[in-house]
Amino acid sequence: MSADDPPLPDDLATARSMIGELTRTVHQQNQLIAKLQHQLEQMLRQKFGKKGEAADSAQLLLFAPDVVEPPAPGPTPDAKSAPATPRNGGRKPLPASLPRRRIVHDVAPEDRACPECGLERRKIGEETREQLES
Repeated sequence: MSADDPPLPDDLATARSMIGELTRTVHQQNQLIAKLQHQLEQMLRQKFGKKGEAADSAQLLLFAPDVVEPPAPGPTPDAKSAPATPRNGGRKPLPASLPRRRIVHDVAPEDRACPECGLERRKIGEETREQLES
């Protein structure tokens, strides 16, 4: 017992209430420790486990947002950055000498109007692919 500890009560009822409060506190702390150990095991499995077991670190926030801090936002890939090249094989690009033909599948002008506001919808995306015809 150190000098910083509060004095123990001489009253039996007060001592029992203090013991009950301490028991509840220990029980809550044990539950928190078990929860944190489980989360640590999941994170270690994610970091060092098999590739198939890997999960996004943001998904862990779904289970314990009050205990785990959100990950710092990393650099986002720019649209202007070079596309990733396949490491193991993959198809080679078609030769530039082959003829190319552009086919555009456009929406009729009467279907371009937004049903909500009536303004013309803008183009969202475009898909490009090369295909050999035989």
